[in-house]
Amino acid sequence: MTMHTNTVNRTSSIKSKKSAYTKMHASQLSCHDLLEYLPCAIVIFYMHRVIYANQAATLLLRAETANQLYNKEISDFVFPDRLPEANRRIAAIESGSYRNPWRQEKIILLDGESIVVNLSSIPYTIDHKKSVMVFIDTTSLRYEHISELQNKVQALEKKEKRSTTLIDQLIGILHELRTPLNVIFSSLQLLEIIGKECNSQDNRTRTQKYLSYIRQNCLRLLRLIDNFISFSKINSEFSQLDLQQIDIIALVESIALSVTEYANQNSISINFTSSVSENVISFDPDKMERIILNLLSNAIKYNIRDGRVDINVASTSKEVIISIKDSGIGMHESLLQSIFTRFTQLHDSRKKDAVGSGIGLFLVKSLVEMHEGNITVNSKIGQGSEFVIAIPNNLHSKATPFPANLSSVNIDKKVDKINVAFSDVYNIKNRN
Repeated sequence: MTMHTNTVNRTSSIKSKKSAYTKMHASQLSCHDLLEYLPCAIVIFYMHRVIYANQAATLLLRAETANQLYNKEISDFVFPDRLPEANRRIAAIESGSYRNPWRQEKIILLDGESIVVNLSSIPYTIDHKKSVMVFIDTTSLRYEHISELQNKVQALEKKEKRSTTLIDQLIGILHELRTPLNVIFSSLQLLEIIGKECNSQDNRTRTQKYLSYIRQNCLRLLRLIDNFISFSKINSEFSQLDLQQIDIIALVESIALSVTEYANQNSISINFTSSVSENVISFDPDKMERIILNLLSNAIKYNIRDGRVDINVASTSKEVIISIKDSGIGMHESLLQSIFTRFTQLHDSRKKDAVGSGIGLFLVKSLVEMHEGNITVNSKIGQGSEFVIAIPNNLHSKATPFPANLSSVNIDKKVDKINVAFSDVYNIKNRN
């Protein structure tokens, strides 16, 4: 009887243990399922190696599957300088003497990238193994980052809105200024005709003199307005190139010949040379004309009596290089670093104040860069200045063919452009 009772007790004990193991195993499976679908990334380390990673951890650590993380060491995720501290924490947690609160840490991902995360660790037993469960959370950091980005975007949007409003207002004002100027010009043309018909030579001379003052200042205002309109368009990225297939040599030479009269009036010689007789490339003729006229205007304005301006066009297989060199007053070396920055004014040593609006050379640089080119300057006080433009020597398939004979271009329009560009070039015959 006693023997039978002992057998029954042993059988009952075995069944109880099996039942407990089954329940524990089921509990672990249930826990595993729970961990698998938690949004927080969870990694379990045993003996400093990964034995489990849920879906969130697999994605966060840039692994293709959880198996790719299996058996990875702590050193694969921790920077070398932080490894001793990480090992110390893991050992303390495994022994149950330490619970790791949330802290920020920078970890290494499988693709070699690194991110900052929030970490927390607790002791965990799986299959009778004392392990460490690590929670990796990026939610709060992500929200902080998103909030910071949103604030920056809002600030930029407000700034852009203010800038757009300011630019719109500026363009509106400048266009309003053009209207009365056009009326003044029309009246000026009539006055010039009347002045020529005056009987008194003295009156006629005086009339023509003051009319020339009016004309020159009208041209200066037009130049200022045109520069500001172009500046606004470039700043707003509204300006675009009208590419055409043109002989760059012929265009630059034509501009050089057109400004000879202004140069002669100021006792300055214009010299044009080129390494080749013809080179058809793609560029915007109006914008290129503006570039060259601006540089020639400065070359004459800051020159000396009996000075010279040398214009040279050279070609390589990759570039067309245009050099405009003068024998003028030159610039201080400290100015060369900012000469193409907007609102940087040139200084004439013969005058007390800075001259110009400070956007002419900024526009020149912007227009050159629109052609995927670059511009540089070399200058020394008393030794003149040289501006060198380099643009691509190529033809775009979408560029419009231009008349081979540049003389077929509207002469009156060209003269007007030159008059506007040279409106602030005063007579320098009395300069040293």
